[in-house]
Amino acid sequence: EGVGFLTEQPSAVLAIGRTDDPKRTIVLNFHVDTVGPHIVPELRGDVVHARGAVDDKGPGVAAIVGVAAAFRADPGLLDEVGVIVTAVPGEESGAFGVYGTRDVLARGDVRGSLMVFLEPTGGRVIDAASGVMTPEFVVSGRDSTDDLPTLGTNATLILAHAATTLT
Repeated sequence: EGVGFLTEQPSAVLAIGRTDDPKRTIVLNFHVDTVGPHIVPELRGDVVHARGAVDDKGPGVAAIVGVAAAFRADPGLLDEVGVIVTAVPGEESGAFGVYGTRDVLARGDVRGSLMVFLEPTGGRVIDAASGVMTPEFVVSGRDSTDDLPTLGTNATLILAHAATTLT
């Protein structure tokens, strides 16, 4: 992550309904991949061809479609609740786009009583995520490689042990 990484990556913030009251607002958040090489987006018929266009953005797109359908089916929702959808950059600089999310939240105008991270989960509901609470480990020792892990302190073995212990 270089200087200005987030300033060079766009975020999209979409809102519908009554978003002036955080107690009546839910925030749906998903990340947009920011990896290279960059491919110029192109529309071929009804299909968008671009980097990340089909990169597990299903949960975010499904949420937008579902929210639109709910408000279309019951226009009274506009005066009752609000939904904010944030599409943020930075999965590759922090799990779940957490750095992009922090950047959007720092603006102060995205507030709600609940934020739901929209990530592919194979249909499972996950009510907690350790990925946004990434620990940092510092290890001192004699370095070794994955090919010869017993010759010293091997980061892969240490991280595997830490991961299995923490989970």
